[in-house]
Amino acid sequence: MRVLTTLVYGFSAWMASGLLVYAGAHATRPSAALRCAALAAGFLGVFRLYFRRPDSLRPWPAAGVTLALIAGLDGALLVPHLPRASDLFLSFWDWQLPALVVIGSILAAGAGASPRTKPQQGRH
Repeated sequence: MRVLTTLVYGFSAWMASGLLVYAGAHATRPSAALRCAALAAGFLGVFRLYFRRPDSLRPWPAAGVTLALIAGLDGALLVPHLPRASDLFLSFWDWQLPALVVIGSILAAGAGASPRTKPQQGRH
């Protein structure tokens, strides 16, 4: 259940970041810096909420689960439109740098979270 919750938050952060990139692309010419800033804002914001949950994964496992989700989504949605499947994942600017930004944002959100406590049981 914890992994499923992480996947839901990861998908939400992916969507939020995509909307920020899309909105920024209409305001200015999209650049790697703009895409990375949108990724950082989306993932940092969503995962700050995630790490407030008492049942959240630790930051590194949460980052791993989320990165696997993003790789799967990108593989399913983007790779079919490329001449070679490896083009996306081997591109530093289009995939590797954004993946590092996502991981860094999740780790930063986890580092800034208050220590998790177990919910109190037996008190009414």
